[in-house]
Amino acid sequence: MTPREIQVLKIVEKYDKVNKRKLARLMDISTEYSYHLLDYLADKDHLKKVGRETYQLLPKGVDALISQLQYRISKLHILIEKFSADSERIEKEIKRLFLRKENLG
Repeated sequence: MTPREIQVLKIVEKYDKVNKRKLARLMDISTEYSYHLLDYLADKDHLKKVGRETYQLLPKGVDALISQLQYRISKLHILIEKFSADSERIEKEIKRLFLRKENLG
């Protein structure tokens, strides 16, 4: 899914039901583009059209949001592991330099 599509799902999840004008205002996009996004996500069964111009989230849309968050958290875990390893390496280097300083007098 594109970042815009995820953004739409987040907005619909937050507001429960959204129409193209509200989405356009919230995303600062044209109503035509908001309609395209809503209609596309409805065609993919992420959203459901309720009423004439209103859309709400479907389970598949929630799954997409969950997947996106799981992906982000996995990336964060990788970064945390990297920073943890860097931190340990830096701490060892600091200790080594303190010992070096002591040995110099």
